[in-house]
Amino acid sequence: GCKVKTFHRVEEILPHRKKIIVHDLQNDKHIECLYDQLLIASGARAKIPNPDWLKAKNVFTIKNLRDSIELKKFIESQHPRNAVIIGGGYIGMEMAEALAAHHLNITVLHRSPMPANTLEMESQKIILDELQKHHVHFVGNVTAIDIPIENGMAKNVVTNDQKVEADLILLALGFTPNSELASEI
Repeated sequence: GCKVKTFHRVEEILPHRKKIIVHDLQNDKHIECLYDQLLIASGARAKIPNPDWLKAKNVFTIKNLRDSIELKKFIESQHPRNAVIIGGGYIGMEMAEALAAHHLNITVLHRSPMPANTLEMESQKIILDELQKHHVHFVGNVTAIDIPIENGMAKNVVTNDQKVEADLILLALGFTPNSELASEI
């Protein structure tokens, strides 16, 4: 009994009137829709401490297949040697494994002392051992402070206590909900 409207974007929520304002993108017109209950499922986006970092051609986030394809194209065309992954959670660990297959020098920077810090300590130690077996350098208890960009490329990651050289940087810091529309209520 659900109606699905593709090519429509909710632009405003009027909770006091139980109404939403929807932009019909194909016909370029606005319509009002009434609701009894409203469920907001607007997805998420990668956490990015500084949006300027993404201006560098060699800084990536991974959220979907398109992002992965862009990263793979960069690796195949630019042949980077030193990769830095900022974030040691699930995505960071998956990407460390994927990049290791490309024989890159990989450094994982993580704010916690161990990777995958949402798991129990025994599992964290197993993951750390696996990283070391695959020649992935893990640096815990660090925070990425800056990614300087020169001529459209990042050259390193500045942390609270060092600079780490990088030809490729992957931001794997988790996700944040697309909640702007709901926050306007």
